[in-house]
Amino acid sequence: MFTSTYKKMKVPFDALIVDEVHILAANRKNVGRRTLLSIPTKWKGALSGTFYGNKFENAWSITGWLWPKLIDTSFHRWKDEWCALGEPVFVKRNGKLVEIEQIAGEKEPGEFVKSLPSYFRIEAEEKVPDPKLVYIDLSPVQRMQYDQMERDMLAWLKERHPLSSEQTLAPLVAEVPIAQRQRLRTATLGEMSFDENGEVTFADDCVSTTLDAVGGILNHYGRQKVVIYTDSKRFAKVTVRRMLRAGLSVAEWSGDVNSVGRDAIKAAFLTPLDEGGLQYIVAVTKAFGTGLDGFQKVCSKVIEMSEVEGDAVTENQAVHRIWRRGVDKEFEHVKIVARNTYDEGVLAVLRGRSASMAVTMKAA
Repeated sequence: MFTSTYKKMKVPFDALIVDEVHILAANRKNVGRRTLLSIPTKWKGALSGTFYGNKFENAWSITGWLWPKLIDTSFHRWKDEWCALGEPVFVKRNGKLVEIEQIAGEKEPGEFVKSLPSYFRIEAEEKVPDPKLVYIDLSPVQRMQYDQMERDMLAWLKERHPLSSEQTLAPLVAEVPIAQRQRLRTATLGEMSFDENGEVTFADDCVSTTLDAVGGILNHYGRQKVVIYTDSKRFAKVTVRRMLRAGLSVAEWSGDVNSVGRDAIKAAFLTPLDEGGLQYIVAVTKAFGTGLDGFQKVCSKVIEMSEVEGDAVTENQAVHRIWRRGVDKEFEHVKIVARNTYDEGVLAVLRGRSASMAVTMKAA
């Protein structure tokens, strides 16, 4: 979308309906929102299961577009009226500590949507079943890398050399806490190493208790179709290669697969196994999270190898690719959680955010 395209329009649309509006316009600084504001239309509608994304303050952006005469045009005045503030954080800018205000959520959950003139929320007749948690222990190598990174913000990884088969050890350094958290979560998936270009990766034969657990779950499911999620594209690729070597029918769904490829994967997945259909999809969660339908007609099993940190919306949307109208009643959602790791904390945080979102999107 380009704002200049719509500025030239002299005659407005009769109606403009935006599906999955949180992707396009939740962030008030997003180009998508500015594009929506530039499109002349007589009537507006917006659809989303999580219309403000991960942050309640995003409710101002979308509702301001829908009802520009009702919603305060000043975000800061609107925030003062509706938002609860959390503890501020301090960041260093130009050598000075600057206090940054943090919004914790809605002051009175459910009151804002209650104030809107035309807000409808249709809840599923049945609540999404709670996930079944499969706890695993890290392998000795994974635990060593995890503990080093947690203790020292540094871990020693195998390093492959492009001109020889020789392997040495090289340090992986996390310079800031957010990078440390990401590395900790990577270590729970499998043994990390450096590739020929010095990038952190997973060797095809890496030790992975996560993949061991997935193998056991798939054996339990037998001849059923399964969607397997991970937040790591590199680990998704390793998973697919290992499953293919094991003779399994599987395809990768990630940002590296174009629309033609995705259409082919979907068609193969919807084809019955007895007719040569695809049995497994290994999907990067953010690539498979929204705008997809039909998979629930042939699949009722979801395995989650890793969470998307801090993104309850993507997690929720991903589960709802399968848990939706038409799914078999034997639906099952399995989450793999490594004991004594940061992942256990991520799981707790996302559960809390999902519960909070459910309350604020219901009219009080």
